[in-house]
Amino acid sequence: MTTEATDAPDVGQLENLVGQPLPRTLLDTWNTVLDGAEGIMLQPIGPEWADGLTRQHPKLQYSELGKYVEYYMEYFVGLRDILKFELGNDTERRRIFARVKTDAKMNGHHYLNLLLIWQQQINYWERQWAYDDPDAVVKAAALLDVIGMFFGNRTREGLVAHLNHHSMVVIQDEREWLDEILTEWQKEAL
Repeated sequence: MTTEATDAPDVGQLENLVGQPLPRTLLDTWNTVLDGAEGIMLQPIGPEWADGLTRQHPKLQYSELGKYVEYYMEYFVGLRDILKFELGNDTERRRIFARVKTDAKMNGHHYLNLLLIWQQQINYWERQWAYDDPDAVVKAAALLDVIGMFFGNRTREGLVAHLNHHSMVVIQDEREWLDEILTEWQKEAL
């Protein structure tokens, strides 16, 4: 079985829920999307997917796609594991996921924690990247794609973009504070 570019996890599937009450918390949705995405990324690379990746990252070669998947999975699993840690054990996870009607209010601190810790982890990886590393192109492509999946990029919305559609009042109230911290971390990363 080959995986084509259209098989990549598409958080845009959540768009049809805009304006409607979510049947589950956004944390539950993220957890489900990220669990499914890992299986997709572990499928063999097909010609269309290979072509799409090399078009998106012109310096990436077909012969490097195996390494690309390894690095992508390293970064992806790192961020997914942060979500798993934030959600806690099965009992805590069920309690968090049950807060459908009060998700923004009762789980807002989880969203803030994730935004901060994900960004901190990405900043760490960016500081570790070196242009003279033999795998620099592959690592950069994989990291940029994982950042796009979580935070979005010029061609797609990431998981975090769905906070804007989710009445995240807690997040909105803390946006200035959050922006200050993220800007400070970005400066430290340079």
